[in-house]
Amino acid sequence: MVGNKYLTKTIEKDIEQIEYIGERNLIINSKDWNKTGGIATVFTPEELKRIISQEKSLSIKYEDQTVGYFLGCKFGEINNILGRENINLEKLIRNSKNPDTNIAIKNNDLYVIQACLEEDFRGKINYMELAKNYLDLIGKYHDKAITEILGKNRRSMLPHKRIGFEEYGTLSTNLKTFPEISLNTDNFDNENLELKVMYKLLN
Repeated sequence: MVGNKYLTKTIEKDIEQIEYIGERNLIINSKDWNKTGGIATVFTPEELKRIISQEKSLSIKYEDQTVGYFLGCKFGEINNILGRENINLEKLIRNSKNPDTNIAIKNNDLYVIQACLEEDFRGKINYMELAKNYLDLIGKYHDKAITEILGKNRRSMLPHKRIGFEEYGTLSTNLKTFPEISLNTDNFDNENLELKVMYKLLN
């Protein structure tokens, strides 16, 4: 795509645009997984402020406009940033481990909370190249990157595997109760979807 595209530190000024991108790219129907990709959660401005305060987030810019983002934090900070009452997200993710997985998640691992590119720019910007750049820039301070992908979201799963992510475990969850999911479950064929926990060794 012709034009100046780059990654820059996410700041509070970006929050409004991140909210806008999130709302436009939220998946609201189970049939949308493979057609559009998209995301499953929209964060509040207060949550976004807590996330970017960790300085593990980068915004995707095109001609100085925010068109996407990578939101991250240290794994050990998940409960402080995204935790809900009586739900220990760190424990849920750690306990999802497959029997044949030989790695352990550490508090200092990079947790990629969410990554998204504005739908209008998909296919025009090399998103996975930017994803690798994000991991190179932020991941150099961490041994591993951890993220989660809903199992039916093949548009996200396949590219992640291409850049080296492997399956750590499976977290079967009820979308109505799991705090990280804000989907309109009435539009889904099955409210219980598998959440794949993925990891990539960085150093």
